[in-house]
Amino acid sequence: MVTRRTAAAAIAGAPFIGCARAARRTNFLFLIGDDHASYVLGADGNRQAITPNLDRLASEGTYFAANYCNSPVCSPSRQSFLTGLLPHAAGVTRLPTSMPPGRTTLASKLKAAGYLTAAINKMHFNRPPEPGMYGFDEPLIEAPIGKGWNAQGVSRQPDASVRTKVMPWRPFKSHAREWLNAANLPYPRYDQDMRATYVARRAGEFFAANKDKPFAAWVSFNEPHSPFDFPIEDAGRFNPKDFEVPRVGPEDAWQIPLIFRDLTPEEKQGIIAAYYTSAHFLDRNLGY
Repeated sequence: MVTRRTAAAAIAGAPFIGCARAARRTNFLFLIGDDHASYVLGADGNRQAITPNLDRLASEGTYFAANYCNSPVCSPSRQSFLTGLLPHAAGVTRLPTSMPPGRTTLASKLKAAGYLTAAINKMHFNRPPEPGMYGFDEPLIEAPIGKGWNAQGVSRQPDASVRTKVMPWRPFKSHAREWLNAANLPYPRYDQDMRATYVARRAGEFFAANKDKPFAAWVSFNEPHSPFDFPIEDAGRFNPKDFEVPRVGPEDAWQIPLIFRDLTPEEKQGIIAAYYTSAHFLDRNLGY
């Protein structure tokens, strides 16, 4: 397990005490899921969740059961993690805001210590990628990942008999039952052609190409963020009827957005099943 002391030593360039190969510096890999509820995890005691890779990772390290987020909004939260600063100090308090270019980050510190740094997929920098931005030698973020994924095409077309979700995804425009996948339907692609699988593959290529160099890589997946995507192979992985819908009382009405108030219990069960399936898909890619 990497402690604060050994991590500080690695950044400073010192060899790890007790390491069999003291001359080789430890790599850093930051794996990030999006909107992953901590309770949808086998390691948290959830027997319905199928997350073997995350469970194994938790068993081999330290699992923090009590933690807090610096912001409920994605961009401020991500940049707070990256800088070690509260959102207002990092200069990002809203979803579309981009961080000031010269802000010191963990990546820039690791880069200065001799690490090759990379950011792969979702980072919410909200600006076009360029080498060296925020300390990342290789910022393979949302735009280039999306371009590469689309360029690879589809190797296998879905069978006409397979029911898949309606495209494109239209959050807050189509009804909530549709954009939250209440029908528990797969994305219209097989596993090998999914964007998340492409992200995992690009990360693997980065690791292989730089196996002899010390590197620090941030690999970020979109799952299980809505629209709760998963491939055709995972259709029916969870039965919606196996999930209990949380009770909503009249005292809760004031904090429930109008767009969610007419969802039926069956639709909510479908949404939960789709979410659990998307979390399982995330877990599989983390074990790539």
